[in-house]
Amino acid sequence: MARAENQFTSMVDQVEPLNRDLSGCEEAIRKAKRDIDHYLDKKEEYAGKARVQAATLQKKARERDAAVARAKELGDITQYLNPLQYG
Repeated sequence: MARAENQFTSMVDQVEPLNRDLSGCEEAIRKAKRDIDHYLDKKEEYAGKARVQAATLQKKARERDAAVARAKELGDITQYLNPLQYG
């Protein structure tokens, strides 16, 4: 009986370090999951900001193109209004 108890105690003693290691691994997995979630959220946040900036850039480019077209149109007309002034 004492021999069985010694073997059992020996086995339990071997399990304790493994349980500590397992707990450490589980905590590392939880931390990695939190980090992944955090950075995926940041990635989506920055992608959203980039989409807004791209839309703004396209809008400004359209406004610029319209202004250039309007300026060309006015330039074509003004040459006939006063040739000395617009030469």
